[in-house]
Amino acid sequence: MWPLLTANITGPRIATLQKENAEWERSYHKLQAENERRTQKIAELTKRLREQLWDIRKLSHLLDNMENAAARLRSSRRWKLANPGTAILAKLFPNKVSLGYGHLEKIVASYLQWRTSRPEIAKIDDQIKMLAFSEQLLRRTSPLRDLAITAEQEFWKIKVAHRPKSFWYPYLTLRNIPILEQLLATVGLDLLQLCRGSHGKIADIGSADADLAFFMAKMGFSVDVIDNPLTNFNLLEGARIMKEALGSSVTIREIDLDSQFPLSSQKYDAIFLLGILYHLKNPFFILERLARMTKYCFLSTRIASQTPDGHRLSPYPLVYLLDPQECNNDNTNFWIFSDQGLKRLIKRTGWDLIAYTTIGDTTDSDPADPDKDQRALCALRSNVFQ
Repeated sequence: MWPLLTANITGPRIATLQKENAEWERSYHKLQAENERRTQKIAELTKRLREQLWDIRKLSHLLDNMENAAARLRSSRRWKLANPGTAILAKLFPNKVSLGYGHLEKIVASYLQWRTSRPEIAKIDDQIKMLAFSEQLLRRTSPLRDLAITAEQEFWKIKVAHRPKSFWYPYLTLRNIPILEQLLATVGLDLLQLCRGSHGKIADIGSADADLAFFMAKMGFSVDVIDNPLTNFNLLEGARIMKEALGSSVTIREIDLDSQFPLSSQKYDAIFLLGILYHLKNPFFILERLARMTKYCFLSTRIASQTPDGHRLSPYPLVYLLDPQECNNDNTNFWIFSDQGLKRLIKRTGWDLIAYTTIGDTTDSDPADPDKDQRALCALRSNVFQ
């Protein structure tokens, strides 16, 4: 969910939105292509590693056979008769003189020393099987991604059947699902599993038309939509239309997050906070409060690596305060963090950063230019939640 907007949309504002939406479509497809390229590269490297393990396995078996051959040679009666001097010296000095063939014995001794220092060689067959299984997983498409795309198409059919397309929030919010899924996969975690916990409820904060909430409800979750109608794109009317059309169990809660909102007693297994942090007047307060309400938070927000006039922000834990109309002509935009500033905020408000990535303009992003838009996507685990 990208920018959270006011309901007063002018012609120039619509043009800006369309430009932004096109830019994010390009960023998404670029990210998707990059992920496919990386997946293909990982598959190639995995295959190469598996082949190398096979070669190591063959070499190990060859050297094992050589060790057995050397042992048989040492005990061979014919060898002892052919080398009586060596046999006598080996009996007189058993730890200093080898009965076997000198060069072969050195090779075998070096191999035994190498193998003793690498106990994983004994499990090489298991490693080969695991890599073969990993290759199979890499070749599969994500069922969750496919379900999200199907739901997105279904939701848009319902939307345009009830209101003109211009009425609806223009960004494709369900495109966050495969990105989050891939982000969590890099640290061995599963998005849906993290959302399932003892509290039996998740929340979508700053939900636009609540596409993500309705999708998660279809996946079997109990979901709260939390948003402020005064700053929602269509005053939350879109979410209510979709709730009725889908017959959804999603609960819509009208809350101004810039107030001292009364949510402290509510507990969630996970909260989605996508594209809203820089629209809030007090992001420190929000993240600190949410850390006591949920175990996991999936967060995205705009960040910047430099100021509009080119001063570098990225190396420092800083935040840029926007002028009312500076970014997208939208006075609900406030704080644009640097990369390090966002990470410092996360740390100071009771969260552990478990996965992190950025998309968009990752080199020269600034706080306001729509062509230099960069987003950070984070998976957070609360260290104060009980």
